[in-house]
Formats: sequence, C-alpha cells, structure tokens
Amino acid sequence: MQSLRGVRVLVTGATGFLGAGLCRKLVADGAVVHGASRMIPAGQQDGIHGWPTDLTEFHQVRSLLDNLRPEIIFHLAGHSVGTRDLREVLPAFHKNAQATVNLLTAAVETGGARVVTSASLEEPEGSDDAPVSPYAASKSVEHVYARLFRQLYGLPIIILRVFMTYGPGQVTLNKLIPHCICSLLMGYAPLVTSGERGVDWVFIDDVVRAFCLAAVTPDSEGRTLDVGTGQLVTVREVVNRLTRMINPAIEPRHGALPERQRERVRVASIGRTDEVLAWKPKITLEEGLARTVRWYDERLRAGELVFPEDHDLAAPGRRYT
Repeated sequence: MQSLRGVRVLVTGATGFLGAGLCRKLVADGAVVHGASRMIPAGQQDGIHGWPTDLTEFHQVRSLLDNLRPEIIFHLAGHSVGTRDLREVLPAFHKNAQATVNLLTAAVETGGARVVTSASLEEPEGSDDAPVSPYAASKSVEHVYARLFRQLYGLPIIILRVFMTYGPGQVTLNKLIPHCICSLLMGYAPLVTSGERGVDWVFIDDVVRAFCLAAVTPDSEGRTLDVGTGQLVTVREVVNRLTRMINPAIEPRHGALPERQRERVRVASIGRTDEVLAWKPKITLEEGLARTVRWYDERLRAGELVFPEDHDLAAPGRRYT
C-alpha cells in the first residue's frame, strides 16, 4: 500500500489537536475517514464520518470496529494532562492505558487493521527510570501493551514517539505556545516558567506526514520511531522569539509560573525514522512559529477564539474586542 486514497481509516481522538490535523490531511489525500471521540458529533462533516465513542468501554470499541472494519487505525485518543497531581492517576490510566488495551484487543478480534499509535517523550528511557507523571506512566503502559500485541498476537502496529508538537489548530489556550501567542497579540505579558528546559519542537504538519508514511510504509511494523527535529531549543528562547515576532515592547514574565517536578529533557533520534519511513522534518522553528502566529492572529480578529476574561495578566490594552 503506497497511497491512502480510497483506504478506510479510523482516527481515534479525532477532535484533538493532532487528530483533527491528521483527519484534514487524510480527507485531502482521498481516504475514507472515520473519526472517533467522545466529543465528535455523529454523522458526516467536512468529509469525516463521526462516531461518538468512549474507548474506556470495551463493548463500544468492539462495536465500532465490527461496524467499520477499518484497514488502518490511527490511535491518537488519550488524556494528555501532564501535571503530577494524584487526581490525574486514574483518568490517565483509564483514558490512556485501558482505552488502548480495549482498542488493541478489538483490533485483533476483528482482524485486518494496521495500527499506528503514539508514544510519549516523557516515557522512561531505562528499566530503572521511573515515570515523571501519571501521564508518562500511562503512556509507558500503552507502549508495553503495543509491543505485546505485536509479539504475541501478530498485530501490525507501528509506534511513533511524538515530541513537542505545535502549530495552527491548537485551541487549548493554556498550552505554552497558544498562551504566549494569544497573550502577546492581546497586549499581555505571557506568564511562563524560568524557561531553562530544552525542548524538541516539531511542527504539526511534519508530525501528520510521519503518521501517514507509517500507515503505508511496508516492513515498518513493530518499530518505535522518534518524530521530532533532533534539536533542543529552550522554552525561554521560544517565548523570546514569539515576543520579537509579535510585540517586542512586552517583557514576558519568566519565572512567574513554577517549574514542573522532574521535567524530562529528551531529543529525538530521527536517523532511524528517516531510514524506515524516509521522513525528516521540513518546517524550521522560525517558519513554524510564524505560521502559527498568523493562524491565531486571524482567528482572534475574526472572533473565533475567545481569550479568557478572567486572565490575570496586566496589560496596557487589548488589540481585539
């Protein structure tokens, strides 16, 4: 299989940042796209057949796969809250680990589907390395079960370890880049940490392209491949670049937010990804940030995004009303 045209695909987490971007690309490439999410409306919209589904309920997952019989499953659904709070342990376990086991089990039982799923840069790197958050622990469990289902049940599965993805379409405004861009466009000083952590930032279009290649590349099953740039840029540098692009008169409030405990610094190893998928990132950080700023600027002007009224950032005035 070298093309996704006419291929019946299922995208879980279809309303999320990455899932929505992937769905748009798949529709443009001529795939028959089915999207599953607890939030997605039923029926067809923008070329996507929506299936409201709770992946933590096995009978719903099995019924979905029985009805659709997808040729490819892109599994992107999950609980991506990265805080260390005890209250996140059960939601992360159920919405990540349990949901993934449900999906993989149903995929084996119904047969025929190739699965492309995601790992996290926050997962432990060695056997003695503990997860840094409930999210990281749940993603580690997902990864273990994915390898189990490949080894024991022959499920054709490819795992992509996705690094810090950014770009147009991320509407969760408390995430770092959306928060900084919208704050600066509105005339506010962004509230950020000290920003000393190095991060491997990768543009969403490059990530989507990697998922599409993984779906059609022969002999890639059973691999875990990094999707990043292979370069670290600190949070502080990214915030400062955005400030220079948007409003150099504003001084970001570095250190206004506390650092997360045991934040992991990890850089993608993309040589193997290039070898297996013939994939390399194409969008530089400078170009990616500029495209992202334009997207938020257009949507703030159009009133399609609403900046929280209770935002506690001091500002001389707003650009948008």
